[in-house]
Amino acid sequence: MDPRSAQEDRDTVHLLRLDICWASVALFGTLISGLIALAFTLLRLGLVTPAALAPSGVAILAAAAFTPLLLPRRGKLADVHVRAVAYPLVSFVVFASVLLALPFGTALRPLYPLLGLAGLAKAALLARKTGRRPLLALAFASVLTAVYLFVVVNNLGAAGVYTPEQSLLGMLPHDTRFHTAVAFLIQNFGVPSLGVDGMLPLNITLGPTSGLRRSDG
Repeated sequence: MDPRSAQEDRDTVHLLRLDICWASVALFGTLISGLIALAFTLLRLGLVTPAALAPSGVAILAAAAFTPLLLPRRGKLADVHVRAVAYPLVSFVVFASVLLALPFGTALRPLYPLLGLAGLAKAALLARKTGRRPLLALAFASVLTAVYLFVVVNNLGAAGVYTPEQSLLGMLPHDTRFHTAVAFLIQNFGVPSLGVDGMLPLNITLGPTSGLRRSDG
């Protein structure tokens, strides 16, 4: 057998394994996000909630998780070692791009579900190569993890399902109440501020949360 052909076959197998591993992690994370968003939406029925908050969050995470699978297998990107570094970098860039909502508002919001769905289609093709049992195990693990995270996080006294109402009732720690107030100002006016002396910008590191709140509204 030609040594070059054997090496190419090994590289192809390694690339396939990397893609399947990444697709599995992306499916796992997106399922968890989707289940938590569903629980959040159901529990807040009848309460004032930005309509796009939950679906936007899932779409952004799905885009960050699945977009790396859309990278072409050409040139240096055909090298499994390069690809292993490129995947998390692409994911980080997509996730961090939510901060562009501060200057551009909702203009980029349709891009996230498109990227997520395109990558999901690629992940579905890869999932067919794994068989049914691993997929059922992944789905079961996703449900257990989602339930655990939802229960634990919503009992920490930090940001949770009823944070806006708890803030009005004075039931939150000062730090959580502070960030809730800033998030309200971003949601309603697009400015990170306390609103005490007008809309004076507040120098605080809010990260992707600020972009997400701005993109909802």
